[in-house]
Amino acid sequence: MERPKAAVTLTPASRDVFRGDSVTLRCDIPEGRITDWDYSWYFNRNPISPVASSQEHSISSAEYHHSGGYTCRGVQRRTTQSSDISDLVTLTVSERPKAVVFLSPSWSPVFSGESVTLTCSIQGESPSDWRHSWYRGGQQVHPQRGWSDSSEYRLQSVQEAHRGVYSCRGSRRRDERVSSKSDDLTLTVSKRPKAAVTLTPVSTEVFRGDSVTLRCEIPEGGNTDWDYSWYFDRNPNSPVVTAQQYSISFAADHHSGDYTCRGTQRATTQSSENSNVVKLTVTARPAATLTMTPQSPVFTGESVTLSCDIKSYSGWTYKWFRDKSNNVVSTGSTFTLKEVSESHCGEYWCQGERRERPTSSQSSSKTTIEVKAPKPKLTLSPGHQLSTGESVTLRCELGVPSGFVFYWYRHTHISDPVAQTDGNSYNISSGKVSDGGQYWCRAGRGDPILIYTQYSDVAEIKFTG
Repeated sequence: MERPKAAVTLTPASRDVFRGDSVTLRCDIPEGRITDWDYSWYFNRNPISPVASSQEHSISSAEYHHSGGYTCRGVQRRTTQSSDISDLVTLTVSERPKAVVFLSPSWSPVFSGESVTLTCSIQGESPSDWRHSWYRGGQQVHPQRGWSDSSEYRLQSVQEAHRGVYSCRGSRRRDERVSSKSDDLTLTVSKRPKAAVTLTPVSTEVFRGDSVTLRCEIPEGGNTDWDYSWYFDRNPNSPVVTAQQYSISFAADHHSGDYTCRGTQRATTQSSENSNVVKLTVTARPAATLTMTPQSPVFTGESVTLSCDIKSYSGWTYKWFRDKSNNVVSTGSTFTLKEVSESHCGEYWCQGERRERPTSSQSSSKTTIEVKAPKPKLTLSPGHQLSTGESVTLRCELGVPSGFVFYWYRHTHISDPVAQTDGNSYNISSGKVSDGGQYWCRAGRGDPILIYTQYSDVAEIKFTG
């Protein structure tokens, strides 16, 4: 009969053993009953001392000196015949590989809402040969039990609840040998800071031509640590300015709209939350309205009063300007020119100022003062040679707006007027010979009358029978 041959089996099955692991070697005699045999174990072909005679030889905590070749054989109890010695089984004891944790991105703290990847690497080993498990505060968090085929543990949107101390370890696929646990890595998660916009001046109501500065602040962020972007009308893909301050030097209608800003941390490229929307509204400055009494043209020696009024807001002071000069010629809501002469002719306008915004109004429209020393022209219709019973109309023509009282004189202009009319015509109906004579006219303005025109030239009317 052929001598049976012993066979060594390992539990776990791998011949590569880490320091501290346990391993059991078992000696089996094919087709032999366990109770029929005693066993002998050999290490590097020498009997193991003390003598190991059991079917299993266990190593509870492997060390380097356990590395080597192991064989066994059996001795049949009833015959003392021996089996052939087993094939050599070589155990290799090596240092347990250590897991290392890497954090991506590598900065800390990480803002809430960011994505974070923790990578577990087994030193000196190929990632594909290992499975992994992750721990936070010593408790397994991924997977909840067992091992993950991926070396990465991804937190898609970290929150403050994810902060803590993380570690990992690996399990070798072929034999489930376990690596050393990694050193701890602390993940710090902080609330994402929110940008804030401040305005100088502080009002969101801006007037055409005003200057305004918007400043982006990151609370407790340290201004030197951030880059800034400004967005107009909520367009997040097209920053209008990349600076902490956005200045508008001369506001126009197209600057009206919604403004937001955000910061990007230079060291980490993490972004703040967008600021709240600041809505700027650009409107026209309040309008100044100029009125003139009396209306131009005016007569030499008359008084002219210019009035400036602004309907909106309060607390206005007024300045007066003339012609193309920006020099102030008067102040106050009214500007009175007394006993005007031709030297007062020109264009006048006004503007309001106040201490609070709006600090100035629009300039009023320009008003022209025209000063005349008028002499009315007296005309007769249908003529000066008339038959008795006919009617004649005398007209005193000034070429100026209404608002005058007209005075009519006969025989001499130094006498009291024979008539006074609000219009510039005087009618003699059914004329008689006695109605003939020399006539003059002049006009006056004011209440009471303050200024008169010159007398017209004489016009003579003659009625014949």
